[in-house]
This record gives sequence, C-alpha cells and structure tokens, in this order.
Amino acid sequence: MENLHSNREFMKSTFAENKGYESDQQKQLPQPPLTKTPVSNEVIKLNKEFSSLIKEQDYLKLVQERKSQRVYKKESMTVDQLSFLLWTTQGIKEIRKDNYATVRPVPSAGARHPFETYLAVMNVEGLKKGIYHYLPNMQ
Repeated sequence: MENLHSNREFMKSTFAENKGYESDQQKQLPQPPLTKTPVSNEVIKLNKEFSSLIKEQDYLKLVQERKSQRVYKKESMTVDQLSFLLWTTQGIKEIRKDNYATVRPVPSAGARHPFETYLAVMNVEGLKKGIYHYLPNMQ
C-alpha cells in the first residue's frame, strides 16, 4: 500500500508548488478557439458513419490480436478509413456550453485538447497527394 501511495505522489504535478505560477484558466484569460480557422475555402466533408468499417466488436480479442508492423502495404486507404482514423484520434463527439469545451474520443485535461492534426496524404483513394489540416468541427 505504501508503494502505491508513493507512486501516486510521484505522478502528481508540481506546478501548484511553484510560486507565482497561474494557469490561463486561473488568470481568467479567454480560451483559445476549439480549432484553428480554415486557411482555404476548400473543405472535404468526411463520413461519420463507420459501422461498415468495424470488423471486430470484441475489444479484448482486438487488443490480444493487435501487433505492430514495420512492413507497410502498398495498397491505398479509402477516404472512409481515413475519416474513421481521424475521428477516433481527434474527432468531436459533442460541443458543450456555447463552444466552451469539446467531448472527444480521447481524453484531455479540462477538455482543452491543445493539438491540431496535419496529414501528409500519399495514397488515399479520392484525395490528391498533399498536406491536409483536419478540422473536426467542420465534419
């Protein structure tokens, strides 16, 4: 039990102990936008219906059979497969409190999600090669 307590203490943040440190929320600064604004008028709408892509419903089996590979196939990915990958890693399930916070498939302290997703698309059916910016609130 002592070891468990010691490990929990080790994982705690020490920001509060630093004198003079205040978070942006404590300073009551306005929150940043939920996502960046588009840099172009060209928007590619992505599918949000993924039931046809799900091949395994048993999570335990999925985890037990998962393995990393370093040899990549040359076959292309579909836009729907890319859409599923993007949504599961950065998608927005819900926007709360007048654009205050997003609920996503991935956790983030304070629902701040301080990241953006940029893709170097090389082999996706229906998309030109290039750099893309994923805007989950545009779906």
